[in-house]
Amino acid sequence: MAAALLLAALWALLPVQLNHATDAGSIDGCFTRADQAPAGDPATEIPLLERCVDSVSTDADLAADLGAAYAAAGRDADAERAYRRALAIDPDFADVHLKLAEQLLRHGSTADAQTHIDAALKIQPNQRVARQLRDRIAATQ
Repeated sequence: MAAALLLAALWALLPVQLNHATDAGSIDGCFTRADQAPAGDPATEIPLLERCVDSVSTDADLAADLGAAYAAAGRDADAERAYRRALAIDPDFADVHLKLAEQLLRHGSTADAQTHIDAALKIQPNQRVARQLRDRIAATQ
């Protein structure tokens, strides 16, 4: 019970700390807090990452991490939105192109997925996962 109260008190302070994310140290603080969230627990990770992304809106890594947390939680539309946000920040983020392609393939958006696979291969021509996804699409056609 005491641990739960302490956790609640710390959680209550977190938005105040994240709302002051105006320097590079704050970006590191968001990553540190996100890394301290229990691994594999999207219910804990998602609110923290959402606050970080809102506070540090120009960090593609944070948006990509949020997309991965949404995907793990089965929130596919939110995952797709977060991955697209990461790509809007950094269009050359090959790994995010592939994560988005995987999301799109799950929902049958083959043409859109192929576009992101091609983008990843343009950035990283020897990307094994991109070639595997491309081959998977070719096998279904």
